[in-house]
Amino acid sequence: MITTFTLPVGQFIFTANFATFFISFIMIFFVAANKIIHKKQLKYFSLAYATLLLCGVFESLVFYYSLKSEPCLEEYFFTAVLYSLWPLSLVSILEIISTTKPVRRTYRIFLYILIFLNSTLNFLSCADKIVFYYTPDNNLSGGVLWFLPLVFVGIYLILMIFNTSWHFKTNIWESIPALFLITVTIISIPLQYYLKQHFLITTSITMALTFYFLAIHIQFFRHDPLTQLHNRKSLFLDLKKLNRENISILTCKIENLDIFIDTSGIEASDLAVLSTVKRMEDSFEKLGRIYRTGTDEIKILFNKKSTDEITAAIDIFQNKMNSTPYSVSCRLELPKKIDQ
Repeated sequence: MITTFTLPVGQFIFTANFATFFISFIMIFFVAANKIIHKKQLKYFSLAYATLLLCGVFESLVFYYSLKSEPCLEEYFFTAVLYSLWPLSLVSILEIISTTKPVRRTYRIFLYILIFLNSTLNFLSCADKIVFYYTPDNNLSGGVLWFLPLVFVGIYLILMIFNTSWHFKTNIWESIPALFLITVTIISIPLQYYLKQHFLITTSITMALTFYFLAIHIQFFRHDPLTQLHNRKSLFLDLKKLNRENISILTCKIENLDIFIDTSGIEASDLAVLSTVKRMEDSFEKLGRIYRTGTDEIKILFNKKSTDEITAAIDIFQNKMNSTPYSVSCRLELPKKIDQ
């Protein structure tokens, strides 16, 4: 039995995907006005939300025409567009996850070749039924190459997992919501296809992407934008959670950083900070957590570490700094000297 709606097409589209439209519109404006997150990430967040917004429109149109008694050309066209847009939204998300990692040009070309092949096959199905077709009673069925779009999506998801696992080593709290986003995507695809739950993929990815954006946004308030180290606020929060009797704090100051700014400009001072931080990470990362607490000040928090371990790491760090034109003074506060 065929069910039909008396609502106009525009009203039906808005009603069917209200949640997706509402969240996507708000997030597009929120992303566009954001001044904290890296511009490259914001660009791909905007593309992802715009793509998901279009997915909601075309998915509603597909569902609207699927309620008619027989298939039509518009239904084939809207289905081809929808199947082409879903992978594009996944590639945008993959680009977001990859922004903290150097990406080769050939890798990016490979991603967009898959999108082109997927779109070509879907639009060819409008005439040759390669990937999908509609039966005379207007039921969607798979063509000879019905599995290829799923293979493409699977490749994107595998790459997402790979990039997230790499990111997990550097920022666990940003990679967890990324894993949540991937999990939601993996679950929503079979649920929609096999359980016939319309609009599930688009809405699920939109909600999970919003959660991911907010998680990244929160992380930026706790990190220094230049070095990506934890900032002063993170230090205060961590001190509240730890037992002060077990904590040692090493305060390092980059000497004459203001002179670098006055004589060579801000770029030279940034280079001095980044060079110092790189050697700090090599020397202290396994012992404690590093914080940038001022323009020329960096603190390292050690929990339950012996004085011998810390001083040995300081010697290693100072030896590394001897190969640079920069000088760093260090002052170690042992547990008994820290204010309670």
